[in-house]
Amino acid sequence: MSYLLSSVETTETQLSESTLPSFLTIAELVSLTKISRQTICRKIKSGEIPHVKVGSRILIPTSFLVELEKKAWSNVNADFVALEHLKRKHLSIRTKHLNILPQT
Repeated sequence: MSYLLSSVETTETQLSESTLPSFLTIAELVSLTKISRQTICRKIKSGEIPHVKVGSRILIPTSFLVELEKKAWSNVNADFVALEHLKRKHLSIRTKHLNILPQT
């Protein structure tokens, strides 16, 4: 694996359900994810974000945030792997191209 990929893996911060409360308010989710309140509310209404309503309060299970983080990191790692593959492919194509050129 590349240096970039290993550095991403070592700087990854793991959220743990044990370090967070069982449920988060919309304001807490906005603060933790930096996703706008409007987007979170829209995704709650569409059913994309699981929630429970207690009186007038909407609470989001912490497990949703943990799963969101896992999904985000798996996408980042996949992007770095794809980038490394493209770099190697480009290098091999370039090397083949250089071998074809007549020597001076």
